[in-house]
Amino acid sequence: MKGGRTICILIGFLIFISPAFGTGNSIKRFHACCSNPAMEEWNRTYGGEMDDRGYAIADAGDGYLLGGLTLSYGKGNGDAYLVRVDEDGNEMWERVYGGSEEDGIYDILKIENAFILAGKTESFGHGGYDAWLLKVDEEGNEIWNKTYGGELGDYIYSIEEVTAGYVMAGTKMTPHLDYDAWLLKVDKEGNEIWEKTYGGAGDEIAADASFTGDGYVIAGNLLIFEEQISDAFIIKTDGEGNEIWNKTYGGAYMDTFNSIMAINDGYVAAGFYGLLSKRGGGWIVGLDENGDITWNKTVGGKTGDDHIWEFIKKGEEYILVGSSTTYSKGGYDVWLIKASRPQLDIEIQGGFGITILIKNDGNETLYNLEFGVDIGGLVFMGRHMEGEISSLPPGISIEVRLFPFGIGGATIRVKAGEIYKTDNLFIIGPLVMVEGA
Repeated sequence: MKGGRTICILIGFLIFISPAFGTGNSIKRFHACCSNPAMEEWNRTYGGEMDDRGYAIADAGDGYLLGGLTLSYGKGNGDAYLVRVDEDGNEMWERVYGGSEEDGIYDILKIENAFILAGKTESFGHGGYDAWLLKVDEEGNEIWNKTYGGELGDYIYSIEEVTAGYVMAGTKMTPHLDYDAWLLKVDKEGNEIWEKTYGGAGDEIAADASFTGDGYVIAGNLLIFEEQISDAFIIKTDGEGNEIWNKTYGGAYMDTFNSIMAINDGYVAAGFYGLLSKRGGGWIVGLDENGDITWNKTVGGKTGDDHIWEFIKKGEEYILVGSSTTYSKGGYDVWLIKASRPQLDIEIQGGFGITILIKNDGNETLYNLEFGVDIGGLVFMGRHMEGEISSLPPGISIEVRLFPFGIGGATIRVKAGEIYKTDNLFIIGPLVMVEGA
């Protein structure tokens, strides 16, 4: 689903990273941590002896459809790659599409009795790379394909069906030869309704967009080479694509969001963290409606080169597709992961001091669970606490007490394992009122 200013950026983005944003007034940075192998139920790889990348996944009813790019099969310069698997990840068939140059699939949209594949093509279009849509039947046979874009580089990394048409997210090269995030709305026949670009310093790549009911939320990656910045971003827009807010997330290394989904109480985004750090891996994050992180999980990471490109939600579980060297047969292989969000709950209560309840909502005992509390505002004492819970059985709550002393409005952020809770406070001496209580 999801790519740079010179040839180097194109290689680094389109083949490795692909996603981006960052300009705006509201910036939040977050460094991913805390791998939890217990969340993984199974994983599979697909491909041959060369590099094969998985970028897209769709629910096919009795299994899944995976899309990406293959160097093992096809004409050899990189062809669009489609794999059909059953519910346990066993391969049913595979297809290859493209011409003599590089072509790839970055998103799959299931429609009635067919699928629409969205990506990029160098083999067809107006020159260079163009945005590419293919319609295929349920057996992967091509029905039609269309290209969008001009003479510079244009890429589509996601497509979503909305009222009276489709919304696509990607990146568009500007006359200054940098990249801006791109949101494009078309009707059912593919005719353009409107388009918006978002950019500032550096290169911005929109990897995915999701309809929120009143607008769109866009996820991607911001690259500023001069400042050595490569961070994940999220942009919130209204129904016409006008920006409302944006936030960036990242640490010292390369971080990105490749996919995002609007859910009832916020969003879920997935990508990778810490690329080239020798500890980087797949990354899945829960966020509230304001873009603040509520939970965070990482997978893989043994080689520093495992990526999540796309995911779908089935019940309370997530099916994620990506590229892995940790689990591969050689080079990169397509990577499929089944995961669930952390089963923890945090409740913040006021009164004389602050009471924090940390509850295990899962079915297994949690061991060596680290927690931390930070309070911001005019607080003179009791601003920070951290510790470790040696064991927390299923259904049990642990009470943590904190006694700050301050005056006026404040904020509190609690972390327990991979769960985060943020709330607003009003403090008068040792007395605390919690906004969400």
